[in-house]
Amino acid sequence: MPQNPRWGIVGPGEIAHVFARALAKYELGTVAAVYGGRSERRKSFCREFGGQPVDALDGLLQPGVVDVVYVASPHTAHAEAVEAALERGIAVLCEKPMTVDAAETCRLIDVAQARSTLLVEGWMYRFHPQLEALATMLKDRVVGEVHQVVASFGVACVHHLPERILSPDLGGGSILDIGGYPASAALFVDRMLGGESSVAHLHVSSQIRSDRDVELDSEAVVRFGSGLQAKLQCSFHRDLGFGLRIDGSEGSLMLPSAFLPEGRRDGRQGAIELIRPDGSSSGEAVSADMCCFGLQAQSVAGALGSGRVAMEFPKVDHQESRALARLLDVWKSTPASA
Repeated sequence: MPQNPRWGIVGPGEIAHVFARALAKYELGTVAAVYGGRSERRKSFCREFGGQPVDALDGLLQPGVVDVVYVASPHTAHAEAVEAALERGIAVLCEKPMTVDAAETCRLIDVAQARSTLLVEGWMYRFHPQLEALATMLKDRVVGEVHQVVASFGVACVHHLPERILSPDLGGGSILDIGGYPASAALFVDRMLGGESSVAHLHVSSQIRSDRDVELDSEAVVRFGSGLQAKLQCSFHRDLGFGLRIDGSEGSLMLPSAFLPEGRRDGRQGAIELIRPDGSSSGEAVSADMCCFGLQAQSVAGALGSGRVAMEFPKVDHQESRALARLLDVWKSTPASA
């Protein structure tokens, strides 16, 4: 691992600012080069975080410029940048979702594996220790036989959405942008219980679409091949929170802020609550030394030069990225029931 990894930033938008602040705050490397967006946006980003603005993706990927690339451009632009970096043997951390369809995601994973180059899909919440604690509790069957997952990610912000969310041409909509949080959590639980991430049935119970035919609120019920059922919600219309509940024969496990500790991108404090069948409960706080974006960057930097091509489960690995992309494809293409 480089002592001070040089990060290339593709897409200097809002989420890249969050990421770069974490790099600086926790001293996880330096911003070396920035590509994407308007010229003034690149220059402004570099004035704040350092690095050189470049006018072409190829300039960022020249030998000796960066050790790892963080791709945070609009969803539809991910594939080009990811593939270009992988073909040059440069590690990639790509913001979620990796692409807008399963076939493209699987193709990029194949490229990473063929080139023996690290490719990580940026589900940052999976790097928080509350997910490690949850994995242990599931392994120990703390709530007995698990039969249901309920997961939500929803913020009432429909009147303040950026064009990339509203545009069908940019991979807009709630399912691709935030639906992957509850969907990936369901896949995580299924796999922890020995499932194979296969979807037996998916039913979309409700949906709100914009006047541009982009879904901005969706609820789905998924039944996995293992028998596990998952109720998934994502919304830009409703404040649903960021919670995960796992129901078993001997109680339930609750993570009130599974996807955003403290309900903030820079939050560090998580919690797990055990609710018993008699209604009694007990809980524990699970804190981290960094926010999820910092933990993610630290893990990716630690994998540089290791020969690894992916994170290891229970973080999101290539097997889960493939399964998640397929699940999101089905969710997007399934009409809501009348």
